[in-house]
Amino acid sequence: MSIPIPVYSLAYSRVSQKYFGNLESISKNSFGVYYLIGETMNKMQVVEQIQNIVQSDYVVTFRSYVLVDGEEHSFKLGVEYPSGSGKSTYEGAKFEAIEPPPAPQLQQLIQQLNQTIPPLTVGAVSPYFDKTPATTFGAPK
Repeated sequence: MSIPIPVYSLAYSRVSQKYFGNLESISKNSFGVYYLIGETMNKMQVVEQIQNIVQSDYVVTFRSYVLVDGEEHSFKLGVEYPSGSGKSTYEGAKFEAIEPPPAPQLQQLIQQLNQTIPPLTVGAVSPYFDKTPATTFGAPK
């Protein structure tokens, strides 16, 4: 079973709402949201609400233990869905191993990351599949 794509429906009709049942069912079964839009409802508020949901849907943060080399490195992310089912879907992507720019906002985010996912100490083994021993790249600064 693949992960469903949430369907957000805005249902509006001046004539009849008799066909909206299927639209509501599709939205609810795909983990989306069904909106029955009336004459007085602000349609732009609903669109903004959907935009906020979509933009904050999935955020993945991970710590790389790859040395800074300016090269692209592949990674694969697995998502188990439904939770506890043992059925996973994987998606591959790439990242560039570079030093972060010295921007104050970025440095603050790095500090938060270090508190949430502490860097490896020298000699510790990577928690990822490769089991690479940490060198100075994983040591706290």
